[in-house]
Amino acid sequence: MHIRSWLRITGQDTSMKSPQYQLGTDPYSNLYLPMRNYLDFTAATNCGKVRHIFLKKMQSYFQKPKKR
Repeated sequence: MHIRSWLRITGQDTSMKSPQYQLGTDPYSNLYLPMRNYLDFTAATNCGKVRHIFLKKMQSYFQKPKKR
């Protein structure tokens, strides 16, 4: 993966229009879901073809918030 792509995925690339992940916010909604959506847009690329590899470990750390 190119470093530029990784910076875009993680929100560290300042050329992206989307906001960066802010510490203290919900990591599932503000980090995991945007990364998953970004990888969905890249389905024709090498990264998109193996998106499950990128997301598998994140899923174990960032669980979907339970509704109250």
